[in-house]
Amino acid sequence: MTSSQNQLRLVLIGKTGNGKSATGNALLRKPVFHSEQAAKSITENCQRETYNLTTNGIQKELVVVDTPGFFDKNPGKTNQKVQQTISSQIFNMTSPGVHAFLIVLRIGRYTEEEKNTVELIKSLFGTEAAKYCIVVFTREDELENGKTLDQFIQEDNDLIAIVNNCGNRKIGINNKSNVQQLENKTKELVQMIDQMVANNGGRFYTNAEYERIEKKRLDEQAKREKQQREQEKARQEALIEKGREEERKNVAAIEKELGSLMNEIRGLGLGGLVSPEMRTQYVPVPFMCESSRPSSAAMNSAGSSLGGRATGQYMATTGSANGREIREGSRGGQWYENSNGNKTYVRR
Repeated sequence: MTSSQNQLRLVLIGKTGNGKSATGNALLRKPVFHSEQAAKSITENCQRETYNLTTNGIQKELVVVDTPGFFDKNPGKTNQKVQQTISSQIFNMTSPGVHAFLIVLRIGRYTEEEKNTVELIKSLFGTEAAKYCIVVFTREDELENGKTLDQFIQEDNDLIAIVNNCGNRKIGINNKSNVQQLENKTKELVQMIDQMVANNGGRFYTNAEYERIEKKRLDEQAKREKQQREQEKARQEALIEKGREEERKNVAAIEKELGSLMNEIRGLGLGGLVSPEMRTQYVPVPFMCESSRPSSAAMNSAGSSLGGRATGQYMATTGSANGREIREGSRGGQWYENSNGNKTYVRR
């Protein structure tokens, strides 16, 4: 088994259809990754393969990990799911860490999605991951009119920014090259990785570093979600309070209007016409105004054919009993004389 010190652990990352799997096969000299030109990714999970390479008399084990592509046309394979798949699998495959992330772009096909792919990598591994990145341009043979890779890059400011962000580390590759050409390209890439590792002080991107970035990302996400919840709670409370205030205003307006109406009724001596609903909300008013009501002595002296003592109260209903005098018997029961001349007792 090769020592980890003699390993170069690489992770291929990019948009679906840019040639990640084909690039991995070219580096490994064997068709171990399923490669097919398609809008939907063939790679469902991360896959690890190795190849023994001798450079400058030193044998090294090349560990290459292929990953699912971003911006896949399969609606069930969202960028978030791809990120989760990559982050949950690659570190077991590249222990104790990743020497290089190979960002795979395609000649003549640099779109907004490619640009966003780089941003997804940053959000997944942190901006510091750029120290471990190399940009790989596939289909180098499709450069037109003898144009060089550098000339192609200089035509697009976004490409310039990406390459510069990766320490100007880039390489073009034609996956259909012959064996010797691929051998030379692989050695060129290995030398570039060796130099990058040296520039990084021999360090590589570790799971601990990812966990630190992931913890920071999750903390920031939790903070944002908490702020959103608090804002939503405040908004809901404001809406509820606004509704209550409007209800209070409506109730006050109704009470004011009904109060005015009650005063008018009192002034007209029509308290008996007040509806039961209104009587439940307001103190009942006398049926008759004081100027028209007979005195207690007069009522007592007038008496009734049915006897009893006048109480000074009158029925206030919507029926035929409205306005009839309420009298009280010797035993305390109260009644009024109905239209048939008989007693109808009042229930309390």
